[in-house]
Amino acid sequence: IVQVVAIRHALDAGQLLTYTLTISHTGQSTANAYDVSIADTMPTVFSAPAFVPATSTCDERTGWALSFTAPTATYSFDSLLLGESCT
Repeated sequence: IVQVVAIRHALDAGQLLTYTLTISHTGQSTANAYDVSIADTMPTVFSAPAFVPATSTCDERTGWALSFTAPTATYSFDSLLLGESCT
């Protein structure tokens, strides 16, 4: 899992922040991953009304869901095959 936060300058309340999470199944495992769920704790300055997911390459996965209950974003989907990734 790789996280990237794109901040080019100081932000004021209400400004947008781009936060990218890339999920890859490249570990030492030799099997596919099923019932994948990843909880990502965001900085406490994020709030649910401000959290707007962008289009994702994960969207095409069966069972893909994204939920946000401050301060945690939870990503889940049915499977991630060995060697696959999504952003």
